[in-house]
Amino acid sequence: VGGDQSPPKLFEAVLKVTRAPEKEPAVTFLFPETNDLDPAIASAVPLFCFPEGSSHISKQSENFSFILTGGDGSKQFGYCLRFLDCKVPQCYCILSFLDSFSLFSSVLEIVGQREASGGHDSMICFLCSILSKPVPQPGETLCIQTFSDTNPNELDSYQFYAPLNNDFLLEYVSTK
Repeated sequence: VGGDQSPPKLFEAVLKVTRAPEKEPAVTFLFPETNDLDPAIASAVPLFCFPEGSSHISKQSENFSFILTGGDGSKQFGYCLRFLDCKVPQCYCILSFLDSFSLFSSVLEIVGQREASGGHDSMICFLCSILSKPVPQPGETLCIQTFSDTNPNELDSYQFYAPLNNDFLLEYVSTK
């Protein structure tokens, strides 16, 4: 009865991919450092983060997703937040077996904010906190508390909503 199966995780990995001028995109950060991420997937993610390669891209930041399909038909989702308005374009990418664009887009926003304001350690602290929580059921709110990135004596609190299963198609609709 699957006694040695580990409980489901919110995500399998978080990667940061950067694209230096005149170079191919490359993974510059991987969390958790020890994971079971297939090397073929890790090497493919930069191509999904920057599908245009080293050619010119717009300067607008954007959220998008992609789906990796395994030989057995299994699906793994990639959720990305690209920042293109900096010296070196960068993209945060979450790999998960869960389909929830809005949930992971919100998580990626916080990842980017925490690294920008509190540095690398602040981002890792947040990712450890969120990975330690059980996967929320559809319709539930995931509540995270982690050390503040500006004051180590305080806690920052975040709430992420897991949409109902039948709402997932609406997550891809933008009115902008």
